[in-house]
Amino acid sequence: MNLKDMSYFLILAFSFLLLPFHFVVTMEREIAFGQYQQVLSLLTGSKLSVAPGGTFYPRSSALALLLVGFLAMSIEMTARLSDHLMPGPYMNLFTQLVYLRGALYFGLGIKCILWYQRALNELKRESLAHLKTFGA
Repeated sequence: MNLKDMSYFLILAFSFLLLPFHFVVTMEREIAFGQYQQVLSLLTGSKLSVAPGGTFYPRSSALALLLVGFLAMSIEMTARLSDHLMPGPYMNLFTQLVYLRGALYFGLGIKCILWYQRALNELKRESLAHLKTFGA
């Protein structure tokens, strides 16, 4: 794995793993501190709600759009790579490995977005249950 491949992976990991995970952990901490109403208003899209300090609220639709943009760039770069390949005995294997790597990268991105959406729904459910139990 060369430096360029690692940089692509780090960009994907930061965008789809670290940022959403940090937000979910921060929201769980806010719920533990009793900030049920603020968490619920942020997650339901209230215009007056603000994300806690030190965190960024990435919407899952924005992450999905970002993943589609990365996919379009990847397809273009893979096509350019395929155009510059020299015929050889292992060209077919190399091409298959390039496509497998892309499928794994973007499969991980899709899996992260699905986890994030599920975690946001669970946070909404948990904060709503606390609000019903303890009141506003």
